[in-house]
Amino acid sequence: MRLIGIILLLGLSHTLLGQKVLQIERFGRAKVKKFYIGDELNYRLAGDKAWYKGTIQDLIVEENIILFEDRYVRMGDIQALRKRQRWSRQIGNQLYVFAGSWLVFSTAGTLLGWELRWDTAIITGSALATGWLIKNIFKYKKYKMGKRRRLRMLNLNPIKPIYGP
Repeated sequence: MRLIGIILLLGLSHTLLGQKVLQIERFGRAKVKKFYIGDELNYRLAGDKAWYKGTIQDLIVEENIILFEDRYVRMGDIQALRKRQRWSRQIGNQLYVFAGSWLVFSTAGTLLGWELRWDTAIITGSALATGWLIKNIFKYKKYKMGKRRRLRMLNLNPIKPIYGP
């Protein structure tokens, strides 16, 4: 029974599709950062100051080409990649909430006879400023390609498909 199951699985393996992966490797590290088809990529081309954004439609591994919805880019032309950080937005928003609640509780405390002083404005303003700075300074994680980092494309399909990409 096992033999029949193994033969059946091997016979149907031509219909299985693996993945095509774009990954950033760092020299001396086993950990890699992977980007898959459908991921959004912010990239800067060599000799260009502008950042471009696109969704990966396909990876042509044999020619080292990344296919976006409006253009294609050779992998060797990419100078840097950047990824949006989620933690900076979350911490910034939490500091905004803290500043608002501090202001509301301080002004509500005046109904109980507390005195409204400058420290309320200083704490509220510093929480707002710190939240804004964290959100804008740590917005992106940048990966510069060079001696220690490189891009690599992998085709993890077990066999070459007869049809399609």
